[in-house]
Amino acid sequence: MKLAVRKPNVIDLAIGGRIREHRRRLGMSQPELAHSLGVTAQQVQKYEVGLSRVGSSRLQQIAKKLHVPISSLFETSASSTRSVTESTASIDTAILAWLGTPECIELNRAFKQIADAKIRRRVVALIVAVSKARDLP
Repeated sequence: MKLAVRKPNVIDLAIGGRIREHRRRLGMSQPELAHSLGVTAQQVQKYEVGLSRVGSSRLQQIAKKLHVPISSLFETSASSTRSVTESTASIDTAILAWLGTPECIELNRAFKQIADAKIRRRVVALIVAVSKARDLP
């Protein structure tokens, strides 16, 4: 069964890109932002790539957690919107489709339960190392 992948709206892409930019500037991970908002890391990822629209109350929460005025998430120019659209267009649609799978949801739920940021980073490092290992059965 193929999952239909909705093409993100350019405004959703731009807002998501600004959320990602501010989050990274703070050195905050997606799971950390997600935990502070009471959502999954998967949901934050969907906001950032424009797959889920961010409601006004959630936008206000995000701006507060990122220590920025909410207006900074809406600032647009033709060039910034174009660059966000171009960079997001390169996202692998297979990854986007994977976001809704039972494995991804289970992984995100379990990951969210890890309170210690150092342990979360170690888990991510482990997964990256395992994914790069060539000698797995």
